[in-house]
Amino acid sequence: MTETAGERRAQQSREAAKSGEPGRGGEPARREPQGITAEMILDAAVKILEEEGHAAVTMRRVAGDLGVAPPTVYWHVGNKEALWARLMDRLEQDLRCVQPVGSTPAERICSVVRGLHQQLRRSPALHALAEVTGRSLTLYSPSQSVLVAEFQRAGMSPRQVGFALHNLLAFSASFFYVDVFLLKEGRRTHHFAGPDALAPELDPDTAAAVTSDADMDAVFEFQLAGLVDSLLALGDDG
Repeated sequence: MTETAGERRAQQSREAAKSGEPGRGGEPARREPQGITAEMILDAAVKILEEEGHAAVTMRRVAGDLGVAPPTVYWHVGNKEALWARLMDRLEQDLRCVQPVGSTPAERICSVVRGLHQQLRRSPALHALAEVTGRSLTLYSPSQSVLVAEFQRAGMSPRQVGFALHNLLAFSASFFYVDVFLLKEGRRTHHFAGPDALAPELDPDTAAAVTSDADMDAVFEFQLAGLVDSLLALGDDG
């Protein structure tokens, strides 16, 4: 990756601070700030990102939330472009930890999709930032490769593998957007139907069941299991 001018300046400042040499303009070099780490800066940026969106993340705002001067943030992570890159690198490491678990193809495939779903739910705005920064394809490639390998091990043809992967990705994306909506509302259930939408002759028990809040975690697990079983059956049919 080509180093930007901002990254070069930040690196020069860090090197000058460590060596004690004068900074730009002959000013005394800044020493490494005490009590603040790069991880703390990344965490502060993610908090702003999740609550207000990527446009609200500025180096001055991050510094203010941490109670330090902006040069402290630049000292540790470079400029804003470098901050985005560090956040994406950390997210990539988290996604690489998603590995198949289980003794059957269905269990292993479900565990990978479930792991990705949990990662997406943990920080939806960070995953949305991956789209903005153009990192989404590289971020999810390792997990997709794992799923492809599992479908191949199950005896599926190349065409079936492609169809299966596309279905799982569409399923994951749809639930990701449901999660974004629910997280904004601070809940894990969803109300799909109101009493006014039901036929008046519907019995009370059924009406109560239909209008109750849906447990979206249970819905996710049920749909995932059914989808994976159906996709693996394609291989059984040849």
